[in-house]
Amino acid sequence: MLNTVLAYSIVWPLKALTPLCFAVLPFSFKLEHSWVRSIVIGYCSAEVLFYGWFRRSLGFAQIRQHPPATTRERRDAIWRGIEESALEGESPYSFLKTWFGVSTLARISRRELKEWLAWALFDRRFDEIVSPDLCREMEERIAGGEAAFAIVVPDEALEVVPSAMRLNVDPVVAEHRPLVYYAVTSLIRLGADAALRAQGFRRHAVGAVLFWILQGDDEDVQREPPVVFVHGVGVGLATYLPFLLALSSREHRRGRTVVLLELPHVAMQLNVDVIPRMENIAECAAIVFRRFNLPPALWVAHSLGTFVFAVIQRLQPALVAGVVLLDPVCFLLWEPDLLRNFCYNTPSTPMQIVQSYHICRELSISYYFHRHFWWHECVQFAKQMPSKSLVFISECDGIYNTVRVGQYLKENNVPMRLLRGQQHGGWLMDRASTTEIVNSLQLSNL
Repeated sequence: MLNTVLAYSIVWPLKALTPLCFAVLPFSFKLEHSWVRSIVIGYCSAEVLFYGWFRRSLGFAQIRQHPPATTRERRDAIWRGIEESALEGESPYSFLKTWFGVSTLARISRRELKEWLAWALFDRRFDEIVSPDLCREMEERIAGGEAAFAIVVPDEALEVVPSAMRLNVDPVVAEHRPLVYYAVTSLIRLGADAALRAQGFRRHAVGAVLFWILQGDDEDVQREPPVVFVHGVGVGLATYLPFLLALSSREHRRGRTVVLLELPHVAMQLNVDVIPRMENIAECAAIVFRRFNLPPALWVAHSLGTFVFAVIQRLQPALVAGVVLLDPVCFLLWEPDLLRNFCYNTPSTPMQIVQSYHICRELSISYYFHRHFWWHECVQFAKQMPSKSLVFISECDGIYNTVRVGQYLKENNVPMRLLRGQQHGGWLMDRASTTEIVNSLQLSNL
């Protein structure tokens, strides 16, 4: 109870600030002291105008984006990967039931299943599927599920079931934050930028992607490959500053080049005009490797950054010598846990309350996931992991199903370490966990 009250105490004042500005503004013109009156009117007016901007932006965010083109061969490869990834004793189609919360597919209608498949396979609504080939492909997928369960999916549902989540089709949901909130996050990012420059990093823009590079002492005699770090959602690289300073310290770096890949579109920035596609990020990374003559690197990715790694591994495998994944959300994406927990669930625990307001329901982050994230691009199959791999899983992570992911990695012999007692990203505030992770970032140790 106390933790819940503390969580709301972090959220409620920020939620109340803009309504308070609306209430105070009409009375602020009657304040006696001119300088106080000017400050109050100026600030309240800015917050009121910013709220109008937020509502307008949220309206524009509802516009759906064109999905990346996929071929039948790519969809077949993903489906085979799903079938091969079934845990021992399970049907490869068991995941379909979990999207609808039913005990068997025979409880839902054929139409409902097609609605979900239209999104899962083609990123569209079912009524937008006009190609006979695509309709035939959906029927083939349904037939595979029917054969696996020895059932026939009925034309009419046998019970009322909630609509399945369809991320790129459903409305974007976001909560307003006051203008001062973004002013603070901007100052935090500026401070982090200054700290990285003081550490020796230099920023290079390639398209809409930013790369911070700390050149190695002597490339010719390095025994370890460069390290490339990809961050998750939050305040960009500022969230990871203590970890990055430890990683790039002379003690741990040992002469290696360190590259930080920064993604402004998931860093609570309001002035992001271009959101790059995943294949563009992979191309930009390849350009940087050629420009700086970098050999295959040890990739280190956290949370959303593991999506980026999955794309790099598939499209630019020559850039990868090994990988360390932290709080990996790229596995088992055909199951609904990640989507439900991050984008749909109503927060109930103290951690969820704070996480929902500060991360999940932030406008730019919610917009990215609902309109620019395509699960089939970012899925990582365990069998396709590099031979030099290590995965860190936070024991109490509430974003994805850690138990199932752990079983999945274990069955596929992917080395894994459990960060006991840690929430998603909790290792950033735990010195022992951070030290363990930094010490593991040697390709020779994997």
